[in-house]
Amino acid sequence: AANLERLALPQIEDIVRASKRACYRSK
Repeated sequence: AANLERLALPQIEDIVRASKRACYRSK
């Protein structure tokens, strides 16, 4: 489980950054 979380965290950060960029673009 710990290994999966370690692999997932970077992906989540990328998704959050992408979503933030999309929000800024919409503004």
